[in-house]
Amino acid sequence: MQTVSERGLAEIAGHEGMVLSPYKDSVGVWTVGIGHTAGAGAPNPEEERRVFSVGEVMEIFARDIARFEARVRKAFTQPLTQEQFDAAVSFDFNTGGIHRATWVKLFNKGDLDGARKSFMAWRKPTEIIPRRKKERNLFFDGVYSGGGRVNTYPATLAGKVLWSKGTRVSLNTATRVAIPNPKPVSKSRTAAGSGVAGAGGAVLLVEPVRECIAVIEGQKAALSSDDITTLVVGGIVVAGALLALYARLDDGGYIDRWTGRG
Repeated sequence: MQTVSERGLAEIAGHEGMVLSPYKDSVGVWTVGIGHTAGAGAPNPEEERRVFSVGEVMEIFARDIARFEARVRKAFTQPLTQEQFDAAVSFDFNTGGIHRATWVKLFNKGDLDGARKSFMAWRKPTEIIPRRKKERNLFFDGVYSGGGRVNTYPATLAGKVLWSKGTRVSLNTATRVAIPNPKPVSKSRTAAGSGVAGAGGAVLLVEPVRECIAVIEGQKAALSSDDITTLVVGGIVVAGALLALYARLDDGGYIDRWTGRG
């Protein structure tokens, strides 16, 4: 059963961007990450009012994307390359129109030139044209464009996204940097850092060093708002993130190596 590749997930995430804290969408529905709402399953953004890591957001996104994968598998009668499948899922995630798109019907009939031209019929609003061109080039030419990078955004506790405070991160470093030989979580002081971050309703579990930096940068942006509550809780989140990071490095044996105490 064909599914989106890791590179494809990164490509779609790069198109969409991600908000690391729960926010209210245009109709007031609590959302987090890449368009995730409670209607898609756990977690419930309204109940988990905390900062999510980039890795968590990508795990949630991989689950949410499954229904679009199923829609694409059903829409095509011709076999798809991995690049074509990734592009088609990106198109459907954005438009919801895979089953009625003329370009899909033309592709299924073997009319590749017609399908390529028809692909760009889905060009409204005009701001979507650059994305549509990239999806077209991925589907018909096999060219990925995102380079594994995505814009992340902070949000205030009231659910307002600070779009002007985005931070661009690499998914390769934010989700795959491993710390060797960690102790079990129940015995690890990482939990202590998470507990501190959880005060005031915010919990931050920090995995890689680069992700920690990205999250803290996002919190710095949130602290620039006029929301005093955000200021206090944001400071707690940052402190908890740093403590959790130190504990994780110590659990992995890095502190011993650096200090020579081991």
